[in-house]
Amino acid sequence: MTQMESGSPGSHGTHVSGTVGGKGIINPIARGMAPNANIFSYNGFNNDVQVEMATAIPANTLISSNHSYHDGLGVQCGVTGNSVAYTLRSRNTDLNLNNFPYHIHCHSAGNNQSNCAGGWGTITGTGKSAKNNLVVGSISTAEALSSFSSCGPVHDGRIKPEIVAMGSNVFSTYTPLNTYNTISGTSMSTPGITGTVAVLAQRYKQLNGNVNPPSHLIKNIACNAATDLGNAGPDYRFGFGRIDALKSVRILENNTYILNTVATGGSNDINITVPAGATRLKVMLNWNDPAATANASFALINNLDLRVIEGANTTLPWILDRMNPANAATRADDNISNIEQVTIDNPTAGTYTLRVNGESITTGPNQAYALSWIIDMPGIEVIYPNGNESFSPGSSETITWNNAGVTGNQTVEYSLDNGGTWTTISTVSATTTRLTWTVPAAFTSTARIRVSNGSLTDQSDNGFKILGTVTGFSGNNATCNAGEINFSWTAVANANAYDIYSLDNSGNFNLLTANISGTSFTATGLTPGASMWFTIRAKNTTNNAESERANAINVSASTGGGGIGNAGSITGSNSICGNPNAVNYSISAVPGATTYTWTVPPGAVIASGQGNTNITVNYQAGSTNGNVTVTAGNGSCSSTPSLSVTINPLPAAPASGGNQSQTVCLPNAIPVLTASATVPGGHTVRWYNASTGGTIVSPTLSSAGTVTYYAASLHTASGCESNSRTAVTLSITTVAQTTVSTSGVTTFCQGGSVTLTASSGSSYNWSNGATSSSIVVNTTGNYTVTVTNSGCTSTSPAVNVVVNPIPLQRSVPVVRLISVREIM
Repeated sequence: MTQMESGSPGSHGTHVSGTVGGKGIINPIARGMAPNANIFSYNGFNNDVQVEMATAIPANTLISSNHSYHDGLGVQCGVTGNSVAYTLRSRNTDLNLNNFPYHIHCHSAGNNQSNCAGGWGTITGTGKSAKNNLVVGSISTAEALSSFSSCGPVHDGRIKPEIVAMGSNVFSTYTPLNTYNTISGTSMSTPGITGTVAVLAQRYKQLNGNVNPPSHLIKNIACNAATDLGNAGPDYRFGFGRIDALKSVRILENNTYILNTVATGGSNDINITVPAGATRLKVMLNWNDPAATANASFALINNLDLRVIEGANTTLPWILDRMNPANAATRADDNISNIEQVTIDNPTAGTYTLRVNGESITTGPNQAYALSWIIDMPGIEVIYPNGNESFSPGSSETITWNNAGVTGNQTVEYSLDNGGTWTTISTVSATTTRLTWTVPAAFTSTARIRVSNGSLTDQSDNGFKILGTVTGFSGNNATCNAGEINFSWTAVANANAYDIYSLDNSGNFNLLTANISGTSFTATGLTPGASMWFTIRAKNTTNNAESERANAINVSASTGGGGIGNAGSITGSNSICGNPNAVNYSISAVPGATTYTWTVPPGAVIASGQGNTNITVNYQAGSTNGNVTVTAGNGSCSSTPSLSVTINPLPAAPASGGNQSQTVCLPNAIPVLTASATVPGGHTVRWYNASTGGTIVSPTLSSAGTVTYYAASLHTASGCESNSRTAVTLSITTVAQTTVSTSGVTTFCQGGSVTLTASSGSSYNWSNGATSSSIVVNTTGNYTVTVTNSGCTSTSPAVNVVVNPIPLQRSVPVVRLISVREIM
């Protein structure tokens, strides 16, 4: 890429450029449509696109240009808004494309579908309403129109967009430098077309003595070969359909096109033969029309007409109704467009005349045009994968194929043995030509895809490969010798060899070394200090399975003297008890080291981690004392620390000191019980609160209840502990002091009583001599009871009962008062 104007890299432009011509150097799946193209980057053309393009096209021999932007003009809906008018920018675009007839402008349709009812008339940017450019809409992988993709018509009813491509969730280059992202928009579908038409132009040059093709031919074969989507025939949503580069290039290779001129009143015929059984005939005429005046009601200047004649039958091209944009196309003379298409389904066999009439050539005297035709025969053709691709097990891939004459369901299958046996992936409808597939967990070089419908069938032309892609690929230049790089990576399942590649100055990866059996390699003989790109493939040399190459990495070759740092100490247990599994050892990463090789004592086994900075070791029965060592290496440099390991037998469980149980008569004090166990000399007892696991505790009981402690034997010198424990149970039972409850108040008048009841027990002795658990008291006194219960005898606190005598009643004389009136 050549940056033509100053400016910082932008994510939008970087993404677009990657889709046009990304080489896929870092990530191979981000390869663009024209990966060997020369790309020239402009910083928005300083908002004067037509003027700068007029200079840029001849200066750099530009075949195609991508215009994924709009001029900020708001969408006004319908066919009367400025955004769909043939403006000065539209005129200037057509002037450029006539002045440089080998160049084609590719414009994004816009992302404003939702702004207007039905999405009609939402093309953004006035330059996009030109006649000779190619406006691109967006579809998803399911070939549905993206929800944002702007639709036609433009002011005079011409078809915009003319074509659609993948614009939903497109993966491409991004910012910051050397990153990728998945984004959506017609800005993402357009560069797919820009790169594709550049490849079509290159193929034309290869077939025609390196002469550039006229851009109207490239636009013609792109649109005529497109797969029809939406309404039958062209429409204002999908244009002529989804780009099909393979069909387009076959027009060039099969020479099913002509380039000619016609004058007013003139007529050119070409006869073609349609064989029996053909399913469709597609014929397209287009030309680069001279620029019209700005804001012309109808932009067409030179009017050519297409006729397809078979005997007495004449078929006219498809036209659309700008006032009813949702309607399907109808057949009639087209007097507004400079691109016309005739399609005939199930044409009868015979000779057809393709006629181009010069209806009105007002700027001339002659008008150059391109005419192409395609005859579809019944059949199925698998497009992808078609052989030699490499897929990773579990990855998601989109199987694509073309078909014609298919009337029933299609069966999609895969084979892992070159077609010996087949496994059905899915059954799909006759109109389906792509299917998402999860690659099976296998490794092979002879995988194929087959699509069938009765006698119509096709499979991949050659076997493709399945093997996991290498991960963890890295390079280190801290080596002892100049010109070295130490590479390492993670092993791939079912791979037994690896190839490393380096990038040359032309942007191609060349084999650096082949058939590496391990997961590390030291490259030597490189230019000291040179920054280079490297990648790696996994392969299976038995069945020739080969992976996609890994993401490339950039490493500078060593300048020498780097060596490796000193390896630190190994962390892990140096005293092993019994025969445990999963004992971990580790070492801090050693600067400059690319390999780590471990050894363990006799009888022990490295369960996992060999080659890494940490390992897991299983000590099997019969393991003996020895050393755990690790050699950290880098080429000829190494550092090897060691850890001496002693294997110790496990102690036997302690002997129990016996269970303990005690009853306490309250209010006496509760004692502290302590569990005991005995071990041999050199051992100590370690108490736990569980038979396995648990926590270390002090084995005492100082409250009512029962507790069991578990004693393990700990060998003091080795720190080894018995793997079984001895249970010791402690139990304290308390008996409460005797109490007395009353049935009511204990102070009352003579003639009353109160019932005194002792707490439960086995025998009772009241202070008044009673021996029952309850007594009725009606005399004053202090009452106690002595109760025997569960071996404990206690006397209750005294209950004071007071009985008061009944008071005597006194007589009071009655005095009668007599009033004076009563005496009178």
